[in-house]
Amino acid sequence: MKFSKINKYYDLINKKIERDIYCNKYQLKSLEGSPKEVTGTFDCSGNNLTSLKDSPKIIKGVFNCSHNQLENLLYIPKVTDRIDVSFNKLKSIKDFKQNKLGRFNCNNNELTSLEGSPRIMEYYFDCSHNEILSLKGSPEIIKGYFNCSNNKLTTLKGSPKKIYGSFHCSNNELDNLENNIEDLKGNFYCQFNNLENLKGSPEKINADFDCRFNKLKSLEGRPKIIKGTFDCSNNPDLKNVKQQIIENNIKAKKYITDNGVFLFKDISKYIKKIEKKKYLIFLKEEKERKIKENIDKTKQQNKLKSQIHIYDLGV
Repeated sequence: MKFSKINKYYDLINKKIERDIYCNKYQLKSLEGSPKEVTGTFDCSGNNLTSLKDSPKIIKGVFNCSHNQLENLLYIPKVTDRIDVSFNKLKSIKDFKQNKLGRFNCNNNELTSLEGSPRIMEYYFDCSHNEILSLKGSPEIIKGYFNCSNNKLTTLKGSPKKIYGSFHCSNNELDNLENNIEDLKGNFYCQFNNLENLKGSPEKINADFDCRFNKLKSLEGRPKIIKGTFDCSNNPDLKNVKQQIIENNIKAKKYITDNGVFLFKDISKYIKKIEKKKYLIFLKEEKERKIKENIDKTKQQNKLKSQIHIYDLGV
């Protein structure tokens, strides 16, 4: 069935329509007869579409083509607000050429790559439940959350640089947290992976850090600052958790561990002792370094004087 065969939309071809268009669940196989431009929502979800050919050129609201049979994004309209292409059979989004977008849902497809993603997201980007192997090509700036959970990622390299919401990378195959994040405003969720330590973690977490259900043996590489809750529970190989938190100087408001729940105030005096001890070691090392520098400098000066003296004697 074609779009133009829907009785209430039979005469919209190549027109500008200033209202919402809902042609979802009509068993459509073609969008032939669609308007040229829609200022509101265009919802063609829940059909049998295998191509976006003949879709509107411009949509200033939401474009929802989820729950279809799409394998690519050829002919996708220029959209201002949100695009939902979830629950299709997409292998790639390389045909998407838009630099900036509000919200993008491409979850529950067959994607292995994010090449073709918008560079800037005004709100969120959800690519969860795919088969993504790399974050290369993902947006650079996301002003909401970024969800790449439930994929096949072994690394977070190529991740967005700035995320003003939360970062979700749970249920992947990560064995480290190395990433390209420069600024993260929200939570960091990395539970259900293969992490044995926290190497590569962002240095600063402005909310919660959740690393439950991994294979942690050590908290080495942890974030320096966590302004919310640090949850490392359900890691049976992680022993002496409280002591590791103190020794690794992990500062958080609250801690959830397999050894219990406690607050920063409960361990702050021990962390301060560790910090003082490290500072004293640093001072000692600095003192020894300066003494060595002075000895080396004196030796060099004496050697130079000796050479001058030999030259003066004409030897």
